[in-house]
Amino acid sequence: MPAWLIYGKVIKKMPLSDGNGGKKIVEPQTTFRALNYQGRRVSKLADAGKYYEKEMAQKIVDKAQAYWDKQGYGDCVAYEIRKSK
Repeated sequence: MPAWLIYGKVIKKMPLSDGNGGKKIVEPQTTFRALNYQGRRVSKLADAGKYYEKEMAQKIVDKAQAYWDKQGYGDCVAYEIRKSK
């Protein structure tokens, strides 16, 4: 059964958590990377969050996009849903 992965990248400067309770400004990223279940970019596909229905992955993307829209950064992040290989 194929799995679906969510890919993401920052397309405009925006503040993101630095993991230590603070924020840092993230510059635009040139490539999409797979995201884990916490929404962090990963370098290995084995670490990416896998969804077995495309609709479930789309719900996650919609929820994340709504969060960023509410924060005022909705146009700073881009997402793609791709079938895993």
